[in-house]
Amino acid sequence: MNTSRVLKHSNIELRFSCNNLLKSDLLTNSDPQIVVFEHNKIQLKELSGRNLSRSLSFLARTFSKTSAKEAAWQSDLGPSDPDAWLEIGRTEIVKDHQSPKFITKISLPFIFEEKQLLRFVVIDTDGKSEKIEDNDFLGYYETSLSSIVNVTSEKKSNTNPLKLANNTERGTITISAREIADESRMNVKLKFSAQKLDAKDFYGYGPIGTRFVKLDPFFVITRVEDMSAVYKSKAIINSVNPDWEPVVISMNDLCGGKNLNAPLLIEVFGSIEGKEPILLG
Repeated sequence: MNTSRVLKHSNIELRFSCNNLLKSDLLTNSDPQIVVFEHNKIQLKELSGRNLSRSLSFLARTFSKTSAKEAAWQSDLGPSDPDAWLEIGRTEIVKDHQSPKFITKISLPFIFEEKQLLRFVVIDTDGKSEKIEDNDFLGYYETSLSSIVNVTSEKKSNTNPLKLANNTERGTITISAREIADESRMNVKLKFSAQKLDAKDFYGYGPIGTRFVKLDPFFVITRVEDMSAVYKSKAIINSVNPDWEPVVISMNDLCGGKNLNAPLLIEVFGSIEGKEPILLG
């Protein structure tokens, strides 16, 4: 007879934004990404069936024969049991931005009878390696999933400083939580276009000196309720009259699948290689 106990839970999605991140390179903006870790619990592994094989094993290394960058990671995050933290997901990489809004959501079960500790590590990616210790460290934040859910339900700001082991602060991270409702699996198809954008030539610097560059417009959809970005379009190259491809978005992403009158913010930006996007309207 199977005597294992089934833990009560609901499914939660987390969304993220950061503000005023450290610039690891003085000449270029960061390409930030958030890597999410969960404290290792056998119950979570059995319940979710997720692949939790990747861990922060580098934290327990002896750095006498490793690189200076790995040694810096060890100093920033401090020593840890290699099996204590398991990676459960990553956001997308946002190019050239010190205050990014991430579209990728991280979904996980919220177990009512367990304390689920989470660690959010922000890195500046170089595009060459998926190992986070091979990239530049921009800070981290630790909290429990219940704390995130409670703050969000009380409609309070959930913005917290990113820290290093020595308690210095490097920018902030904002986290919002939303329960995934079973009845919110409906999708909606949307089509966007724009006319006569004020996408004037921007005076910048190219590889062989100064040049004029064009703005490549894209749009972002944000839920006003929690200011979470839920969709980012592809950029249309060099156009003041962009006509974007249709997009299919779940009702859960847009409004939780329930409040069809929930307000949305549509913003159009101009993308410039090597620089932060410019808000066009």
